Amino acid sequence: MTADIDEYERSCGYRLDPFQRIAMSHVEAGASVLVSAPTGSGKTAIAEFAIDRALRAGKRAFYTTPIKALSNQKHRDLTARYGTSKVGLLTGDHSILPNAPVVVMTTEVLRNMCYEGKEALSSLAVAVLDEVHYLQDSERGAVWEETIMQLDSQVRLVCLSATVSNADEFGRWISSVHGRVEVVADDKRPVPLDHSYLVGLKQRSELHKIGLAHSDDLGARKTWTRRAKRALSRLDHSATQASASGSSRNARRPRSPLRTPRRHEVIRYLSKGGGLPAIYFLFSRAACDDAVRQCVDQGLALSTVEQSEACLAMASEILAPLSEQDRDVLGIEEFVWSLGLGFGAHHAGMVPIAKTVVEECFAAGNLPVVFATETLAMGINMPAKTVVLERLTKYDGTTHRLLRGSDYAQLTGRAGRRGLDRRGESLIMYDRWTDLSEVLDLVYTRAFPLRSSFRPSYNMVANLVARHDVSEIERILRASFAQFQADERADRLAEQLTGLQDDGHREPDDGTRDGGGRDEPGERDGEGTRPNSRERRRLRRIRWIQRDIDSLRGELIDVFRRQYALLERLGYLEGGSLTGRGIQLRHVHGDTELIAIEALNGAVFDGPVENVAALASALVYQGRRDDVTVHYGSQTLQSSLQKLDNCWVATTASENHGRVTPTRELDASLAGAVQAWASGSSFATLAETSGIAAGDLVRHLRQVADLLRQLDAADPDGQFGKAERLVMRGLVRPFDPAS
Repeated sequence: MTADIDEYERSCGYRLDPFQRIAMSHVEAGASVLVSAPTGSGKTAIAEFAIDRALRAGKRAFYTTPIKALSNQKHRDLTARYGTSKVGLLTGDHSILPNAPVVVMTTEVLRNMCYEGKEALSSLAVAVLDEVHYLQDSERGAVWEETIMQLDSQVRLVCLSATVSNADEFGRWISSVHGRVEVVADDKRPVPLDHSYLVGLKQRSELHKIGLAHSDDLGARKTWTRRAKRALSRLDHSATQASASGSSRNARRPRSPLRTPRRHEVIRYLSKGGGLPAIYFLFSRAACDDAVRQCVDQGLALSTVEQSEACLAMASEILAPLSEQDRDVLGIEEFVWSLGLGFGAHHAGMVPIAKTVVEECFAAGNLPVVFATETLAMGINMPAKTVVLERLTKYDGTTHRLLRGSDYAQLTGRAGRRGLDRRGESLIMYDRWTDLSEVLDLVYTRAFPLRSSFRPSYNMVANLVARHDVSEIERILRASFAQFQADERADRLAEQLTGLQDDGHREPDDGTRDGGGRDEPGERDGEGTRPNSRERRRLRRIRWIQRDIDSLRGELIDVFRRQYALLERLGYLEGGSLTGRGIQLRHVHGDTELIAIEALNGAVFDGPVENVAALASALVYQGRRDDVTVHYGSQTLQSSLQKLDNCWVATTASENHGRVTPTRELDASLAGAVQAWASGSSFATLAETSGIAAGDLVRHLRQVADLLRQLDAADPDGQFGKAERLVMRGLVRPFDPAS
């Protein structure tokens, strides 16, 4: 049974790890698999093995990813393996060979295919769900659960996940809804990782490295902790003594001489010590851009002549479609100059075409340093020898919080290039606001539980009603991973409840009963006597636990029933079947999906086509900062926006009345800018007047185009298709056949 595995091993040119062979043996036996292993450990090889087997059998294989950028990368990788005629791409805004034997797609595309019926999935043998742990994403996580539940049980699943500590629980759930899945978990990194603390001294330019752990020796935490604390204390003491020796005897004890190393110092340190290439994580877009400028201003030049020429050639080829005006507004000249010296930035504020240049240059080994936000750790294959973390705290939109263990593992997963580095390194910068014990907790934690974020949506309800009756829908919802986890929590509470109830059947104690307070309703024992204070607490605890159990068992069904009743009242359902509006709702998804269909049927989208695009902007935009320059566009558009807002007010009133979580407020801050873009305005003008980063602007315009495509599917006779074409131009349009 291992002949195919041996053949695959010979074709890939390296020895497979034990966990890869085990997973492949399950695939060879025709089973589904869930593989949980560290970033960079080679999980993709298992997916390729499954795809190979599907193709040999004359069947199709789908490879899904959570983000378009990763889909683009996987399309390039699989095209290189199987050839351009055999690999397609579907990402919403781009379609290449959709009927090919192998199709790479975002997970939403596969989810939608599941709802379309069996014809869309004919001949499908294997579905790869890469980065399947995204099902805990608060905004999009439900997509993965819907997909797993809706796929035919004959389709084999290959679920690939970063290390999670409850893989067995997740595997039990998949087995319960899709069929038997074999769980293969491995926490060994293919390239061992050294975790270190880098400390600077205020009085000197030197940097000191303190070891914190080795990934292959995580059981020795106490020893490493003792060494690290001792080293940090010695460094603090000796530097303090040296600083104080030149001061007067009566002077106050100086503040700590330790400091956070400066970015250019760290880069020099890595360059001299053979620590490049490196990814330097900063949790701020502005900080990434500033770091590049600081290194250039310091006169640093890391690239060899060959690397520099390769980067410049790559940039010239990829950036060729840009106009001179776009180049000026994007600062392309400065960007390319920095690349030639060995520095690049990578963050969501950059336009996709510029990020692609950085990714390609770094992946080719021609860019020594990339300063990046955490978005770089979201699946893009860009391994480095060293990963640097300047801070262990990040702003989550509300407050600054310490990274979670899963965050740290995801970021440092990029360190260590398989086949190139004997060891990788994670360098954590000293920060006086973060205690060493907190740093060590992050390094040593191995608790990465996967938690479901599944909740029914209006679109989900409409798609389920199209194929199932109410009782079957409720059965499907009860089969979700969210309900699976809720039931397990409820079972644990039920055990507590049984223990408390058993306590009540024991002989009562001889303590006196309370004669003071009044009884609370229901707080009498079985014979109607007034319980004492201990008994009252027991009865109250029983009530609380029972309430929690009931909530856990029935919350999802309750949400569904309220949404179903609301859709009936609003005319989307009649007699258990979808009306015309309900059918339209099947095509539109997102957090404002119901408002979009209400507006569609309320003639809100009637008017100039550029206004249609602007109204879509109000439905998808969510402002996060106060520095956006608000443009509401023409008087006609303002009137339409008022109608859209009235639609939101009426719909949320119905939601509140039906005890359904109301749709979030709409944000028309960029509606005028989108109107101008759809009317032919240049990107340079838009970027200069909108007040948001160019990358954010491109992403928003693509989101607008995506909603317009959905609305066009819901109402092909409207102007949505034309509006989408007006938006998808210039920098907004994918710039090469694979993006």
